[in-house]
Amino acid sequence: MVVALILFLPLFLVSIFLFLRCRPKLDLSEQRVVVRFDRAVFLVALLASGGAAAYFRSTTGESVDRAWWPVLAGLSALVLSSLVLFVGFVIRSLMFKPRRGGE
Repeated sequence: MVVALILFLPLFLVSIFLFLRCRPKLDLSEQRVVVRFDRAVFLVALLASGGAAAYFRSTTGESVDRAWWPVLAGLSALVLSSLVLFVGFVIRSLMFKPRRGGE
């Protein structure tokens, strides 16, 4: 579990840093669309984490290993949130490129 945290926590922090700090410089009308996109990505990450927690509670919550479902849910939330935020960063970078002056 410690090794998983050592691997997944920096991955999560890097994905948050990329998603929050590397935003495209756009005009005000396009910036509103980017803010909506960012909120949608955070909502998907939250839903994925909640879904993983519900899954681990329903599958391991009734078994002999029922004490481990919060740990499994937390680790899967780190992985899923990192993946969703990184994919959101890549999609945002491709969709919302800053326009050049002449175009």
